[in-house]
Amino acid sequence: MDGPTELGISAAPARDVRGIGWAIAVYLDWLRLLYVITDEQLYVKHGLISRDVTAIRLERVQNTSYEQTILERFLSFGDVRVFTAGTDTEDVTFRSVPNPERVKRTLVHLLSEQMPEGNGPRQPVQ
Repeated sequence: MDGPTELGISAAPARDVRGIGWAIAVYLDWLRLLYVITDEQLYVKHGLISRDVTAIRLERVQNTSYEQTILERFLSFGDVRVFTAGTDTEDVTFRSVPNPERVKRTLVHLLSEQMPEGNGPRQPVQ
């Protein structure tokens, strides 16, 4: 008999270490990403030590949508997409956020607060 099993050595500890390493990497990736919605802007902040911030004024937001797979719907998370004026593509995607329908409703509510009385076009906040 040859091979590592003869000595009672298995590859399980190596798999465990890789699994723990993967879990730590996912956790650190989650720590370094922050989505912020205020009554004036949306922010996506990346970075644990250094920081990269994307900010979009709410007055530029033209449309929002959210998407969930069957598993994401069961687990109550998904992606929220934000489209802004002057582009045909999404500008920001909030990925894997809890309760994406609620996030989208919050954005729609904030956008409707910026609408003037009546059904006219939305005016920029001064």
